[in-house]
Amino acid sequence: MFRAACSGMLVFGERRRSECPRQLLQELQAAAARPIEGRADWIDRHGRLVDLFIAAAGLAQGLLDERFARERRDRLDAAVTTVDAVLRRLAGSVIDSWTTGATPSPAVTTGAIAALATLQLPERVESKEAEGYAYYALYPESYAMAARGLAGTSPTVIGLRSIGLGLGAVVAAGTGASLSLSLRPIGHPFERKLALANGLRDSLAGRRDRLFAVVDEGPGLSGSSFAAVADVLERLGVPRRNIHFFPSHHNPPGGAARPETVARWHAAPRHVVGFDRLALDTPEPRHRLAAWVEDLTGPALVPLQDIGAGRWRELSSTGRVAPASPRKERRKFLLRGERGVFLLRFAGLGRTGRAALRRARILAGSGFTIEPLGLRHGFLVERWQEEAVALDANRDRAGLVVQLADYLAFRARHLPAPAQSGATLAELDEMRRRNIAGLLASAAHEARLPAPPPEHLVRRVETDNRMHAWEWLLRPGGRLVKTDAIDHCDAHDLIGCQDIAWDVVGAGIELGLSDGEFDALCAGLRSRGCALEPRLIDFYESCYLAFQAGNFTLDAQAPLLEVDRRLLCTLTYRYVALLKKRCLREL
Repeated sequence: MFRAACSGMLVFGERRRSECPRQLLQELQAAAARPIEGRADWIDRHGRLVDLFIAAAGLAQGLLDERFARERRDRLDAAVTTVDAVLRRLAGSVIDSWTTGATPSPAVTTGAIAALATLQLPERVESKEAEGYAYYALYPESYAMAARGLAGTSPTVIGLRSIGLGLGAVVAAGTGASLSLSLRPIGHPFERKLALANGLRDSLAGRRDRLFAVVDEGPGLSGSSFAAVADVLERLGVPRRNIHFFPSHHNPPGGAARPETVARWHAAPRHVVGFDRLALDTPEPRHRLAAWVEDLTGPALVPLQDIGAGRWRELSSTGRVAPASPRKERRKFLLRGERGVFLLRFAGLGRTGRAALRRARILAGSGFTIEPLGLRHGFLVERWQEEAVALDANRDRAGLVVQLADYLAFRARHLPAPAQSGATLAELDEMRRRNIAGLLASAAHEARLPAPPPEHLVRRVETDNRMHAWEWLLRPGGRLVKTDAIDHCDAHDLIGCQDIAWDVVGAGIELGLSDGEFDALCAGLRSRGCALEPRLIDFYESCYLAFQAGNFTLDAQAPLLEVDRRLLCTLTYRYVALLKKRCLREL
């Protein structure tokens, strides 16, 4: 049976990239040398500067973490001060651009990046996706505004890697920090610890009478990263009142936090500026989101309508069947302007947003998705599809299968992905077994699950990963259009880019294809030049169901409207029933 209150589902994953730092540095130097001031719109110029800052912080994070992996501790030395000087200089340019509109010259940006070339560069570094920049509309400018609360106090700033390295530099630049460095929390996500070299520990102890600013995104379920720093500082004699937190939101740590962590959090001085205050409720007209996209949409006639957290369902014909998970949804807004109605959707800062725009243009160019009008500082702009209606999957099944084959074959041919861009089959197998163990009774442990096929069979593409029935619209004239199709292969979960067979399996399950329709879909892909490996399809089926069941189980455990909880539980029960029927041999 399904245990509705189960936990321990394996759903989320970290995006890590193994890269050559010399190549990254060359790309940064080229980007820094390109004049920014020639761009027509201030927000475009500013966005490119922020992208450069994020990329530089990513390289610096990789370098410091590569050293940490070798030495197993953080220390304070010339490399740390060089990284701080580079990022502070770039952060200062970002702050100046945001507050005054000033655009730095290439000499400023190239001079900052050049200092990174003085560091020891290993053959490879591993960089971690900055999740706040990629998925959750976290902007460095928010931390610049939050830093005003400590302006002129010359605090010691401690940024927590990964994303806290760059955010800490922003706070350091905004406060005039006397010392700024970054630390790597290690250990179990709910029990993070720090590993400090003696010299660094002594330096922090010598500053015990000063203010400290601890900078990161979050807090998450446990708040243990912030707590780990506070624990160390308090043991070194820093008064609790002198430890200031710079988080990304106003919420306290989640249900996995220790009582003492929660108590400390509520008592600590905190400095937070959210996206709404940064770009919606700001008195500065240039800083408002509507102004960012005005060159694409024309002036807004009324205030933006926030349609995130499931509120878009009130405007869509698919809303009655689509679930919502507010904690994971990207920010979305509806803009009603002189040129029509537009959807503004957060697609990511830096390379994440650029990749989403690239996919959107490729797919829209062949009519499979809605045409993107542009990307402005992380937000993708497209026309709102007022005339499109929800897909009725019970009508014209043959035509549906043909269009599915067209769409999936196109993705397979035109959106190839690197070999290491998604979960391995072994990682999917681990997820499958853990989720099934949590979702089903003990008989599940004896299920004859298909073994993972050889990894070399996977031909990775930028898969859709969102084939659910409510993600399809029908345009006037009968043309099927796919929504939410550009970034689930690069989302904050463990799936990532898979073989196109993953989407084939997803289409079969989500659209209720019969055995004959599923065979027709597979034949359609093969006739379009897309080979499908039967062993992958067999393996992916149980993995897909286990992932979706675990995903919706976690969603249902979050604070929700009761109607959404019931809908999510209904969906979960369906996946669990299919697991039993198709993969667990009618246990």
